[in-house]
Amino acid sequence: MGALGVVLLFFSFFASAEVNFTVLQTSDLHSHYTNTDSPFQLGGLARVATKIKELKSINENTLVLDAGDFTEGSIFFVDRAGVATYQIMEAIGYDSIVLGNHDWLVGPQELYKSLEASQFSIPILSANLDLSKLDPKVELQKYLKPYIIKNVGGLKIGILGLSTFQFIFDSFFLPVKLLDPVHIAKKYVEQLRDVEKCNVVIVLSHLGYEADRAVAKNVKGIDLIVGGHSHLLFKNLAYESGVPISHVGKWGHYLGEINLAFDKSKVLVKGHKIHEIKPQIQEDHAVGAIISGAIFNIEKKWGKIFSDKILFSQVDLPVKDYRSDNLIGHWVADGYREFTKSDIAFENPSYASRDIFKGYTHTADLFNIFPHIYNPQTDRAWTLKTFLISGLYTKLLVSGIFRAGLYLKMSNARAVLDLSKTVNQLQLLEVNGSPIDPQRMYKVAGTDGIAEAIEFLKLYGIDIGVAQMQDTNVEAWRVAANYIQSKSPITYNKINWEARVRTLQPDVVIRPEEMLSRVINKDITELKFKVRNTGFEQARNIELKVLRAKKPFDTLISRDEKLLEDTEIIKIGSLDSGAFKEFNFNINTKDILPGRYTVSFILNKVEGEFEIENNKLDTYLDLGESF
Repeated sequence: MGALGVVLLFFSFFASAEVNFTVLQTSDLHSHYTNTDSPFQLGGLARVATKIKELKSINENTLVLDAGDFTEGSIFFVDRAGVATYQIMEAIGYDSIVLGNHDWLVGPQELYKSLEASQFSIPILSANLDLSKLDPKVELQKYLKPYIIKNVGGLKIGILGLSTFQFIFDSFFLPVKLLDPVHIAKKYVEQLRDVEKCNVVIVLSHLGYEADRAVAKNVKGIDLIVGGHSHLLFKNLAYESGVPISHVGKWGHYLGEINLAFDKSKVLVKGHKIHEIKPQIQEDHAVGAIISGAIFNIEKKWGKIFSDKILFSQVDLPVKDYRSDNLIGHWVADGYREFTKSDIAFENPSYASRDIFKGYTHTADLFNIFPHIYNPQTDRAWTLKTFLISGLYTKLLVSGIFRAGLYLKMSNARAVLDLSKTVNQLQLLEVNGSPIDPQRMYKVAGTDGIAEAIEFLKLYGIDIGVAQMQDTNVEAWRVAANYIQSKSPITYNKINWEARVRTLQPDVVIRPEEMLSRVINKDITELKFKVRNTGFEQARNIELKVLRAKKPFDTLISRDEKLLEDTEIIKIGSLDSGAFKEFNFNINTKDILPGRYTVSFILNKVEGEFEIENNKLDTYLDLGESF
């Protein structure tokens, strides 16, 4: 056989051989450098770095991608507006990342300054941004690219970036314009396939899961979508129109691994795994040193805020939930109202970055409950604002917020919802115990977020008659932290529950604020908790099912997979409107390993009740003597 024949035989063999490669994924890190935001101590970017290096050593044909929102969202962002985050990403060795909405909330100029200060070299992808009207001095195009092409194991892999396309984020990035991702994706996927001749096309997306599905459904030629923004954790890959979609949660708690193969022009999924970033993983020294430097910089300015123990709680105090109340939301809104001497105060905890866990809490943790948006130019996060607004427009705003399914916590106000309606669910809004007066002007307190929402409405010609907008020039998180700190120590017996959002229908709830566990010995753990009916109709035939994981420290197990053989079923009976029952029972832990177990408390849907998430509680219990 001649030389030409040997070459042709070699390439024929290569063309028919399967080429394996791996994609590792993080998402929505939000500058969560440490693992203090997880009751299971998951996460910590120095541990993420170690896990990535371990997996890359197994297969050199590995891409490391991040699906956006890597900067703003925690106390660490106040250190030079995220410069340390860029340094960490470099040290970990990402191949590319996509720009998320929280990465641009500081505006294009501050984003550019941070990139310049860190001399960031990792490609930041975003194809659906129009930078044409930027000041020429703000050279973001040096860092932002629509796509890159990587050579992995002899394959040409095109990676296309798509950023958040939601109009509520438009104003933060002006004069940059956000473009329709589906239209843009069609254009660039065709280019990657037909012009660049890529073997594989990956979309690196910070659009959110539903928008990812729309892209997969409407754009041909995509082999994989690596997604973020929704903070969803998929234990298994989702599929839309044959395209696998991966989401790995938030804050570096998990690392996604997708094993793929290219075979005769097709990309096949060979395997998928979610890695828990557990505290047993050793920290990478280089990343750990950057994190230590960031802590030093912040404490040099603010004092020992990572270890000052300013609050103690005997119970967990969650911030996020569905429509129902939570105690932290109450206290934060109460703090705002007390500080500003307003009639009403509102807070939206949708972007909270942690809960309060039982034990000690530090100042840095309280900042992270509501980090809001730190502004490097003013060296402040969102401040408290007050304004006057009529009762009529207040009720319309609150109605719209609940109809959209958004979170809203209120002080000195109470809402009654009719969940049988798809529109006009808000039936009653009370202020100071009386129905809101449509004609009266009320003084309302809230953060910059409310002020920006009002300005946003004006862009669309909606004027809600706001008057006398005033800035207290005091950061909202400091007011909230001081008010919450005044409640310390927080104990089970001191919890004074008050329902501020109620439904006309029965609404049976179980809350972690009203749950207390105590290890008696290795065989028995005592559990005390309350079940409430916050609705206006009586709830009948209530049952509570308690499911637990089969082994301790397993955070990936779903409700359906939890131990069913040892299920506790508690007969609760009936609860009148506004009533509660307290239960105290022992859990047999004789034959289980001691440790922290994920547990699900599931209340049945009673007659007349609408399916909402507050009758399901996923939490944890410490079981066994030695834990």
